[in-house]
Amino acid sequence: MTRIPLTLALLTLLPASALAQNTWFVPDDFPTIQLGIDEWVGSLEKGKDADFVIWSDNPLSTYAVCEHTWIDGKEYFNIVKDRQRRKEMARERNLLIQKILSSSEAQK
Repeated sequence: MTRIPLTLALLTLLPASALAQNTWFVPDDFPTIQLGIDEWVGSLEKGKDADFVIWSDNPLSTYAVCEHTWIDGKEYFNIVKDRQRRKEMARERNLLIQKILSSSEAQK
């Protein structure tokens, strides 16, 4: 079966107030029903194929930041974990640089 991304379903998330109520807006001419693939894709339900991204703002905004990315039920990106990893890598990089500098000073 060919994978069709959830974005094909053209789901539009309402503002944060609606998100707090777990409200999704689905157009009347729901494309997945028209294509006859609504039993596999088109909504976030157990057993359906879905890749989705959670944005901090409207995805078309230049200010929008990707906060989470899920593909085939696996989390591929999480902004909080990414920030933690970046801090850990910076610390490790600094340690390696200090070791290099201290070993070159010892050889002089």
